[in-house]
Amino acid sequence: MSNQPTLIPLPSGHAMPPGTGPDGETCQSCDHRIGIQFSKVAHKCNLARAKLTQGRRSDIRLKDPACKKWQPVVNTEYEPTSAQIAHLEKKLRETARKVIAARAVAS
Repeated sequence: MSNQPTLIPLPSGHAMPPGTGPDGETCQSCDHRIGIQFSKVAHKCNLARAKLTQGRRSDIRLKDPACKKWQPVVNTEYEPTSAQIAHLEKKLRETARKVIAARAVAS
């Protein structure tokens, strides 16, 4: 047996040939993977976005072996900026005022 990676034919949705990346990694663990909601979620490679279509030919399979462009998923926790927090607090206060006013009119 050869130590060369198993290469899978290149579907048009991958940025590089699957199997050329780190051993044990897949498209599912790649930071470039995106899901686009059509009638179902279609998994695509964000690096191949110039080739993306709404068809299956530009889909990737999450179990495909990683390609040379594979990157680990970075922190996915969302942290709003202070400006975003201030905006949300303002909207919350406005909504609370409207609810209080509506209740006062109703009673």
